[in-house]
Amino acid sequence: MARGDKKILIQILHFLLTKINDLKKRYYLSKYLNYVVISDEFTGDEEILDTFNKYKELQSDFQAVYQMAEEKRISTPVIKIIFL
Repeated sequence: MARGDKKILIQILHFLLTKINDLKKRYYLSKYLNYVVISDEFTGDEEILDTFNKYKELQSDFQAVYQMAEEKRISTPVIKIIFL
């Protein structure tokens, strides 16, 4: 193992572990907000364009619902129950 490898590995682990919640959120959103590119040969097909437009509309709806859920999560206090 090279001398600098441990330092790089520690930095990567530190980054991942300190930002785990942000990375989980980013991963979750990436599944639903993925950008799709339609090849030029298919842009003339009306059915494909209709489907693509519906996909973009659903993505927009998802973003709005997710944003409302995030705001609700932030504004709702966390209740902790302690059992004795």
